This record gives sequence, C-alpha cells and structure tokens, in this order.
Amino acid sequence: MPLRMSKPSGYKPKNYSWSQAKKYLNCGMQYQYSKVFGLPEKAGVGLLMGIASDEIVMGETGFFADLIGGAPKSSSEYEADFSVFVQNTKDRHCKDWSDEEEYTFEKDYERVRPLIAKYCDPDCETHRHLKPLKVQVKYNFNLHGLNAPIIGYSDLIAVDKGTHQRVVVDLKCVKTKPWQSAAYRLQTSLYALAEQQDHDLEYLPKVEIHSLVKTKKPAIDALSLQIETSDITTVYQMLLNLQFGIESNYFPLNRLSNLCSMKYCSFYEKCFNEHDRKIETLKDLYAKEKEG
Repeated sequence: MPLRMSKPSGYKPKNYSWSQAKKYLNCGMQYQYSKVFGLPEKAGVGLLMGIASDEIVMGETGFFADLIGGAPKSSSEYEADFSVFVQNTKDRHCKDWSDEEEYTFEKDYERVRPLIAKYCDPDCETHRHLKPLKVQVKYNFNLHGLNAPIIGYSDLIAVDKGTHQRVVVDLKCVKTKPWQSAAYRLQTSLYALAEQQDHDLEYLPKVEIHSLVKTKKPAIDALSLQIETSDITTVYQMLLNLQFGIESNYFPLNRLSNLCSMKYCSFYEKCFNEHDRKIETLKDLYAKEKEG
C-alpha cells in the first residue's frame, strides 16, 4: 500500500521565497524534510564558498560596503578576510565532511581565493561601470493570492554610470561560466519587481550576474539580463504551486532531479529508507490485467 507521511498540524510558512519555490519544484519531499519537518541540512562545499564570497564581497562589512563608505581596503586584505571566514565557518559547521568533500574544498578554495582579490578592486572591469548604492537589500512584499509575504535579499543595488538606471547585482560562485539560465532570471525577477515598486521606477531594472568561476583556469564572468514580465509571472505561479502543495499536504518525490544524490541532498539516505518499496510490497501492488 502507498506510504504516507504526515506533516505537523497547522504548518504554515511565515514567508515565501524563490529558494523555497525552487526547492519544492526540485523535489517536494526534500522541501517537506527541510521546511515542514525542520530537519537540518548539511553544509556542502559549494554552499560554503558561496556564503564566504557573499560575506566578503557584498556583505554589510564587505568590499562594496567599504566602497560605498569611501574607505575600501586593499585587495589582499579582502583575500585574507576570505581565508579567515572560510576556515572559521568550515571548523564550525563542516566537521563531518568526507575525504572527497575535503579534497573538493581544498581545490575550490585555491581557485576562488585569488578571484576575491581580483574582484575586490575598485577598478575591476566587471563592476567599474557601476556606482554601488546599497548591499544586502531586503525585500518584503505581498502578491495577491499568496497567504504569506515574499522575502528576499539582493546582494547589491547599483546605478549604471552610462544609462543612469538602477541595476540589481547578484554574486555567484559557480563551476562553469554563466549563461542565460532560467534560474538566474527567475530568482532576480522578484528583486527587479520589488526595486521597481519600492522606488516608483518606470522600468524593470536590469540584472547582472557576477560569477566567480571555479574552473581549472579560474575566471570572473558577468551576465546581463533584461527581466521580462513573463519571468515574474513564472515565479508567481511557482509560489502558488508551493502554497497549494503545503495546504494539500502534497510533496511529490522527484528521483529524476539532478540534485537527487548523496552529494546534493542531505536527506538522500533517509528518503530511500522511508520510501523504497520491497519486493513483497511491489508484488502486492502488481495487478495483471484480466484477459477479455
């Protein structure tokens, strides 16, 4: 017979976000384990590098905050700050890493560290056309049809020195050079909408994805995106689907997801143990069609 999992009585999210919508789309069961049941997720190498990059480059005491305040440090100092932050975070939260994860960490760390120094330079060609205004801008707004507010954070809001228009900047630490990824467009479309509404703009701000690329030849790359209304509509529908899933206790399992593995899902083993049907169960489920 089908297996069932019950959720805590009366579970209601305090807010919605792009990351929640994406997690639910990737695998409803992963969302349930993480958000509904509140089980802890393991911090992976990619997450650690991303958090450290955001903190040192676009954090409230990072490079762009210093640049806005008029007193940036030297590039080498930000590189040193990155090293300290990474090591301290790893010591606190990543003590149970496997040998493979340790190897990946050392490799990625040595590739990202010099990119931090290169990027944290006022004359870096990736961002010298921008005048930074604010870092870590929090958005909290409602869309009709959703029972909870949408919350998100933009890494950086800047003004393009050429067009004099606002730009939403998001920093990524990635394995390959960015392309016209739907995920990038959808995530940042909410920020563009909030920025437009908060400042009564006549246009949807452009988005720039700045990437620290962890390839064998590490590089800094940038992708400029013009957000369309269709992008915002898609995210809105994803959030409505998430809300329906929560209210209906519907958390579909997705074994076809590229993230369904020990490496990318903290609940991989637990999920298989709880949802795998043994041969006797499958035999009971099997019903041969009667011949007419």
